Amino acid sequence: MNKRILTVSFYSNYNCKETPFIRLQGKWLEDIGFRIGDKIEVQEQPEELVIKIVKAKK
Repeated sequence: MNKRILTVSFYSNYNCKETPFIRLQGKWLEDIGFRIGDKIEVQEQPEELVIKIVKAKK
């Protein structure tokens, strides 16, 4: 498993309130199976996110 260190940025919404923002992008996502248009599921735990592709039901 490869690890990446990213920085949590901030996003200012219309109320000028800063909220945490994470952007994931790169060919490495495609290399591990994420494709443009895929639906994903994000499971949250304290200090952890798990991101999985939602497979289409047959």
